[in-house]
Amino acid sequence: MPSCEPEKSPCGTRGLSWFDWAHSIHSRLCDVISWLSGIYGHLKIAPYGKVALATTHFGFNAGGPARVITIPAGAISINAIVDNEHGASKSMTVQVNGGTGYPLPLGVDLYLPPITPVYSADVDGLNSVVGYGHYPEYTISFPADTRGYVTATYRGLAQPFTIV
Repeated sequence: MPSCEPEKSPCGTRGLSWFDWAHSIHSRLCDVISWLSGIYGHLKIAPYGKVALATTHFGFNAGGPARVITIPAGAISINAIVDNEHGASKSMTVQVNGGTGYPLPLGVDLYLPPITPVYSADVDGLNSVVGYGHYPEYTISFPADTRGYVTATYRGLAQPFTIV
């Protein structure tokens, strides 16, 4: 790309001229190009790069025993759906990192939305760091005689669930 130093208005020109418009458009274009190249440099991806996503899922039908499903840490999205014949008569219990279990309200599903990359930088925009947010380990307990479906999306390789 040529250098970002367009011709400016000659000193003898008064008022707005083609040179002013050209300079303004060119300088904005240079700002956009440098901004895009900065993003590509910090993300370590090429233009039109792709991120590999993999999903692990598990579903089960009603009439079975209680199930405990552990989702390994590292997922960027988690969904757990409880469904039974009577609508809102059963609930899941959710435990994070082996802590205390919290029962969800009757018939409520668990939706943890995708986490986008996490960025941080100094106030002047330097020393930028890109990280990848992810959820910790989740353990979901389904009561007996429920139908359910659990899915977790990972960056890169999918991780297997532990099902008890």
